Amino acid sequence: MDIESMKDVKNITEKNIKDMYSDTIENFTVNSIVNNSDRYDVSTEFDLSGYHYTVYLSIDTEGNITKFSQIAKTKIE
Repeated sequence: MDIESMKDVKNITEKNIKDMYSDTIENFTVNSIVNNSDRYDVSTEFDLSGYHYTVYLSIDTEGNITKFSQIAKTKIE
């Protein structure tokens, strides 16, 4: 799937997060999308099973994940 809009970036990011973690994530948020001409760098956050996650992804212009980093995992109190 070629990326045509920022909405495509958000949808691809959410689908990949759900594929990697779970379909039951909550409070999914895209904090930022940076267009670097050959890739999109995406910062996102979500909640799952009592934890809050911060994850960074890089997505190429064809919609493939090229880099993944889980930056934080914090217990929700």
